[in-house]
Amino acid sequence: MTRQQRKECKQEGCDRPVNCKGYCQPHYVRFRKGQDMTAPIGSRVAAYRGAICKEEGCEGPAKAKGWCLLHRRRDQNGIPMATPRRVTVRNNGKCRHPGCDREQKKRNFCDRHYERQRQGLDMDAPLDPPTTYNTGVDRAIAKEGYVEVRRPGHFGKQWPRGAGWHWEHRYVMECHLGRALRSGENVHHINGDRSDNQLENLELWTSTQPAGQRVIDLLNWADRIIAKYEPELDKLRTM
Repeated sequence: MTRQQRKECKQEGCDRPVNCKGYCQPHYVRFRKGQDMTAPIGSRVAAYRGAICKEEGCEGPAKAKGWCLLHRRRDQNGIPMATPRRVTVRNNGKCRHPGCDREQKKRNFCDRHYERQRQGLDMDAPLDPPTTYNTGVDRAIAKEGYVEVRRPGHFGKQWPRGAGWHWEHRYVMECHLGRALRSGENVHHINGDRSDNQLENLELWTSTQPAGQRVIDLLNWADRIIAKYEPELDKLRTM
């Protein structure tokens, strides 16, 4: 029985299965490219087995062209080889910045420390209260007089515009409360100036404007209603 009948590569000394034109896949590629057919065949990974990355100071295993996978990608993408490695710190889900116990959001930082790290701002400046609500945030005036700020990822919100724009008065209130506004909650400008979004000029309202009431007024009203009707509660239940 011939090698062709056994469906083996026709290259002498190769018992791999035939892929094309009587050759196995590695020998067919060599045949098509005019390369040396007699050179040993082996994986590139096997060729570097036991070797370490040729980059000075790196002890990672060599995988391709003498580099570890990290430095090989840097070589391909033109990234400086000396760029520090990004260290992943879990820290039980807390921000990796020393002294911050906020929840991790991006690259093991909380959202506010991540923005500071990204923009090269002072990481150790106090967060509470922030020096300004618009530090490092794009700002624009809308036609209605309201102000928009660009804050991607704010409380996990995703908007159809895809750019992370938020109304500044709502953004300031949410930062103050530490949560996203609930359905039916609105932010009212005390002096009527829609561009004045300092916290002291804002009030949290419930229901839809202009028929809403201040939350504190609504709570006081609820207390009065309870005090007024509580003695008649049993009677009201039987109506």
